[in-house]
Amino acid sequence: IPCNWYGEDETPLSYLPHVHNSHGYVDVRVIEQMWKDRFLWLWEHAHEDDADGLVVEERGASEDEEEKEEHATEFIFPIVLHPDTSGMAHVIGMVERFLLWLQGMEGQGVGFCRYEDIAREAKEAVEKVKKRG
Repeated sequence: IPCNWYGEDETPLSYLPHVHNSHGYVDVRVIEQMWKDRFLWLWEHAHEDDADGLVVEERGASEDEEEKEEHATEFIFPIVLHPDTSGMAHVIGMVERFLLWLQGMEGQGVGFCRYEDIAREAKEAVEKVKKRG
């Protein structure tokens, strides 16, 4: 599951004295807006046509067009909440606002999954492709 430093809360919200680029407190609204901006960019670009056809080719040529389109527009947006920061009141508020914002998009195809479920689905998809040869 492709996690990254831009999708977690600990790095910008903690001061780590042994890390040279650690400056500690960043306003949570900056992090919240960064998460929203990144999500919207992915959301807007996930619905563009895949000009090189790589997504469709990886999924297999035997699928019907509707299923290809469905899979070509999927993406995940993992966030990681570190125990050293996620329990702070101002961080809880940020996470709550962000999740409520995402919930407002649920009717448009946004859903929520556990990492375990994402990993299981990805593993099953890989195994299905391998079986097709």
